[in-house]
Amino acid sequence: MGLLPYAFSGIAVLGGLVGYSKGSVASLIASSTISVINAVGAYFHQNGSNNAIYLQYLSGLMLAYVGGKKFLTKGSPVMGVLGVISFLYVVALTI
Repeated sequence: MGLLPYAFSGIAVLGGLVGYSKGSVASLIASSTISVINAVGAYFHQNGSNNAIYLQYLSGLMLAYVGGKKFLTKGSPVMGVLGVISFLYVVALTI
């Protein structure tokens, strides 16, 4: 899988930083948590643990759900982009 999981974690943190710059501490905390869960899952998956991919699925699906929901309710373009990227990440994990 290479660097894709770590790039996804970085994009998630960037989204949290954008939210934090608009005054949302919760965005930074949530995105950092999702990024750590994903990076830990990627690390263990690359080192032979087959069950660790479920952590990556969990983080991708959580961000896709929250991003899509916030985009549809509040119209936040950043959350819309994060939702789509997260969905594509989950698809890439499945392939």
